Amino acid sequence: RFPMEGATKATDFEHLGFDQGAFEALETDFENVLAEVSSIEAIEPFKLEYETLYRACKKSHESEHRLLKKCRDLANEIGNTANNAATAQRLSQEDQNVIAQLKRDIDKTWGAVEQSHEKEAHTK
Repeated sequence: RFPMEGATKATDFEHLGFDQGAFEALETDFENVLAEVSSIEAIEPFKLEYETLYRACKKSHESEHRLLKKCRDLANEIGNTANNAATAQRLSQEDQNVIAQLKRDIDKTWGAVEQSHEKEAHTK
């Protein structure tokens, strides 16, 4: 059997990443800060840097979502592959058992054939 020790389930990834609600709150905060600093020309460089950082954060958040989805998909695929491998191993073992039984049956049948030939030789 193929144990799933240390394997990761697709649901194990749910706790990772930035919570969507928290990110939406961050977006609201960003818009509020921009609204407050828009009229102050002295901090224009801060505003530009803040916008750049926010865009980087948003892009990172989007990438995080894609990667977490990919992780979930891969974890599902690993689970399915492990199940398929376990099934294949079980079927292979069953086939080996059938082969062993058929060999015993063949040996038994040849033994019966040899006894029959011996009886036939004695009766002639």
